[in-house]
Amino acid sequence: MALSRLALLAGLAAALLAASNSLRGTCTFKEIVQDVFRYQRLWQPLPGFPAAATIWLVREQGEAEAQPQWVLIDAGFPDRWSDAWNTQMMQALRKMVPAGRLKAILLTHSHTDHVAGVPNLLAAYPDAQVVVHEKEVPFLTGQAKHLADPGTFWRVLHTLGLVNEMITLPRDRLRLLRDADSPDGAPSSAPLREAGVQSLAFIPTPGHSPGHVSYLHEPTGAVLGGDVLLRMWPRIRLGPPALPAPPKTKAFSYEYPATWLIVQMCNAGDFSSFSTYTSEPTAADRPVLQTRFLTVSITPTLICPEPTCDYKQIQGSVCHMAALSDKWTQFWPNHDVLGQGMSREEFLAFAAQMPGCDAAAS
Repeated sequence: MALSRLALLAGLAAALLAASNSLRGTCTFKEIVQDVFRYQRLWQPLPGFPAAATIWLVREQGEAEAQPQWVLIDAGFPDRWSDAWNTQMMQALRKMVPAGRLKAILLTHSHTDHVAGVPNLLAAYPDAQVVVHEKEVPFLTGQAKHLADPGTFWRVLHTLGLVNEMITLPRDRLRLLRDADSPDGAPSSAPLREAGVQSLAFIPTPGHSPGHVSYLHEPTGAVLGGDVLLRMWPRIRLGPPALPAPPKTKAFSYEYPATWLIVQMCNAGDFSSFSTYTSEPTAADRPVLQTRFLTVSITPTLICPEPTCDYKQIQGSVCHMAALSDKWTQFWPNHDVLGQGMSREEFLAFAAQMPGCDAAAS
């Protein structure tokens, strides 16, 4: 038991250290590939409990080279008394995008950490269109909730003013993506062209939420992947790196102490709201600490917030992205504590470990 507690503390410390080192001082948009900019900063609802959060800004050249149009992908966290994430993001955005030059806000899905900033964005850029998959509309118009029974942990956070209710948007502000726009699941640019977006295509990647989509930046092959997978939490290896990983983490494992702790808190002990998947060690693991006695790596993880998540669908979306790997070059999760994205090879190594992905990832 003492060993498990030691691993838990070491894992949490390593995750916080990696996050602090990679995200410190990044309250600005930085170019990751040509014309694609990332805003990534820690959101800390409680001191010592940071979450890596990212939104994307895409530059599209207008008729005059000096006057580009811009497209934002996702809207990020809200402000809370404990953290001014949205205010600082808006300050950085205004430095990049003059009034009237934000063409569209594309949403990967409707979880609050991806949409909470939309009202402030529309106040600053009233002509921007909001683009989202049709299956996410009920969660944005007040007709449905992702967590019907949020559990004790979330209710406490809400009482403390650390999380908010879902935003509600007028239905007529939403331009919809539909399954029929991409019947075979291939990247589809036509509905985005109708919204005036020239450089992006969407890929259906449901599972994490019913209408989750990813966006392909066609000029560079970069996929802005939302929450298809996350790269936030550590894998802990004590002694020789030989022990196999559990295929689905729903109980304590010394290899995944931070994952276990977060899932435990979110579920308030009943393990009913969240499930996770972390693969066997693969080339997708990124070591952040290596000694003779301890190895700590940041590893890709699937997060399935029930009941609106479909676990088989999210695994299928990973397999689908693997099958489309000839169409993209790099995968960028929204929650990536390392802030480095995943190469095609890293993504395929992770996908190959997943049940049912062998053929797609080969």
